[in-house]
Amino acid sequence: GELSAEAVLAREPHLTLLEEDARYLRLALPVSTYSVARADWHANTLEVVQGADAAVFILYQDGRCLQITPDQMAQHDEAARKNLVGQPDAPAQHPFFRQMGDNRASEVNRLNGIYHNYVGPDGEIDQNLGVSVVDGLPQIANYMFQTQISLDGVQAVLVTSDGMFWPSPLDETPDAASQRIQAMGERITRDGLEAYLHALRAEETHLRESGIDPHQKHDDATGLLLTLGK
Repeated sequence: GELSAEAVLAREPHLTLLEEDARYLRLALPVSTYSVARADWHANTLEVVQGADAAVFILYQDGRCLQITPDQMAQHDEAARKNLVGQPDAPAQHPFFRQMGDNRASEVNRLNGIYHNYVGPDGEIDQNLGVSVVDGLPQIANYMFQTQISLDGVQAVLVTSDGMFWPSPLDETPDAASQRIQAMGERITRDGLEAYLHALRAEETHLRESGIDPHQKHDDATGLLLTLGK
């Protein structure tokens, strides 16, 4: 059937939020992030498309590990966290995603879905706000990240969901993030993807049970490692 706020309201009249703003249709849709890497052996290039917080990492023969895709949701997650912890009775010592026991955090996180394949009040595209996701809406192409890199020196390509990321601390600096990604790549190169996942789960459990991060959870983790042979 038609994918519109009016059509959804006709079948799901309890979704009254759609009466306030038809764009909230995005909150009622199933959503998937995505990242795709395609090698062109003749051109010696890797073509990448990605949306939301899925990722593509490049592992080089010289040992470097680089994330070549952005986290499109990062600015919205951070803005929501700052909005929440700025409230007088909010526990400011925890980042937004780790305050899921606070109902306000869950609500703000849910409302962030309006940025999925975003359109403004007049239907306009805004590259500064939109996040590309697979949800059936046509604006996926407007916000899709695309890039192409040379395959020179590339040892492997890692395509993942955000659940495969090694845990990061609150207010991580760009340099610290680069170091974390580098260590992640080194572990995967040394031990393999399956062993890395076991280590990741153990680290998440340690952070939660030790009280360092009591709200740490096991997110869905999907990863595909393509080792290039030349």
